[in-house]
Amino acid sequence: MTPFILLPGRLSPEAKGVREAAIASGRRYSEAIARSGGVALTVPPLESTLAHVDSLVERADAVLLHGGGDLDPTLYGQTQSSDAIYGIVAEHDAVELAIVRAAIAMDKPVLAICRGIQVLNVSLGGTLHQNLIDTIADSDSHWDTYHPVEVNAGSRVAEAMGTLRPAGGHSYHHQSIDRVASDLQVVAHSIDGVIEAVEHRTAKWIVGVQWHPEDDVDVVAGQGTLGLELLEDIEDLAQVIVPLGGGGLLSGVAIALKLQKPSIRIIGVQISSCAPYIYGEIAPGPVPTLADGIAVKKPGIITRPLVDKWVDEIVAVDESSVADAMMLLMEHSRLFVEGGGAVGVSALLSGRVTPAQTGTTCVVLSGGNVDLGLIPNLIRRHETKAGRRLIVFTRLPDRPGGLARLLTIFANMDANLIEVQHVREGLDFAVRETGVQITVEVRGSEHADLILNAAKAEGYEIAAITGR
Repeated sequence: MTPFILLPGRLSPEAKGVREAAIASGRRYSEAIARSGGVALTVPPLESTLAHVDSLVERADAVLLHGGGDLDPTLYGQTQSSDAIYGIVAEHDAVELAIVRAAIAMDKPVLAICRGIQVLNVSLGGTLHQNLIDTIADSDSHWDTYHPVEVNAGSRVAEAMGTLRPAGGHSYHHQSIDRVASDLQVVAHSIDGVIEAVEHRTAKWIVGVQWHPEDDVDVVAGQGTLGLELLEDIEDLAQVIVPLGGGGLLSGVAIALKLQKPSIRIIGVQISSCAPYIYGEIAPGPVPTLADGIAVKKPGIITRPLVDKWVDEIVAVDESSVADAMMLLMEHSRLFVEGGGAVGVSALLSGRVTPAQTGTTCVVLSGGNVDLGLIPNLIRRHETKAGRRLIVFTRLPDRPGGLARLLTIFANMDANLIEVQHVREGLDFAVRETGVQITVEVRGSEHADLILNAAKAEGYEIAAITGR
């Protein structure tokens, strides 16, 4: 199921094509959410939104707070002491503070970026440095620049990024956290002591970062650690098949493997209905697919050239083969793998990719977010396709016991009843006659023939609709 990420917007006086300030959110944030398999829901920063904050947060799967202007210093108990403060919008402040407090109360995941980390800290009682020039000698080192960051081992940030020293943290801020809220703990600093990341002490996943990770090359590097683990675990590794959405996982794994063993063949797999690496950028609009986790319409800015350089082949698979792969994994491996994570198996089943002639072929299964409502449909489809569902139609006397006699024949033939539907309209029935459509579970086509012959031997005019 596609996660919906609440993304508070901001008023933008620079928007084109409108007569006044527009409500906007940074495109890169939405694209980063899309590359991760989610959908950004932009919320207007208006006073009228405040009455609906709890409902909005409850419906969302997570919250992302992004960059923007400064918070009003009165919100953290100070008067304005710096002329550098800019972009204060009372409605914006109120909506974001309310959203983050509601998310904390509901224990919803929160990622707070740049201004967002400051909102997170203030929402819990912390304060800010109004201008870094009053705190560090080189405040320009945090204004639209890249600088190293030191992350604490064991933190959620370290786990997510796969490194303790992201070398290219992109900063674009002139304020920072001063007094840390008591519910937060510092988990990263820059080399000049500025607080770069915090985490909630007790919540499941509430994280704030001062830099911008939306398109960070270190995310790709973190994904690449999977490739290193494969090299350690599989001595004769010859080919790796990886799902391809935005490209971070595929490019990271490809780089890690190719640098260590260039002969390993790397193959990316997309769903045919949304394969921008093969067919080009996908048009706007919904893409109904089992593989919604990788249905990213546009290649990543950083990942596209990496995929082009390091990946040997990209193939596309269709919906039917993805459904087959999901069922094979459930039936034979007891693994619930989402469609986007099962496309590698789909590529093998459909013949789009063949196993390596020598050495081991490894398929990456990259997600278990399966919609439980989908499982019965997958099972029904699979059973029918495998010949284990027999659907028949016949006419019966519309009298007590008429249906029971036919079902007794099925039971005696070891057919398991799934469904009975009476058909009374649209056909030329006699006055005391009705039609029934019956679905039973069978062992295969030979078993289905035995059941049909047994019913015909008892005088029923019965026909198979499907399942033979």
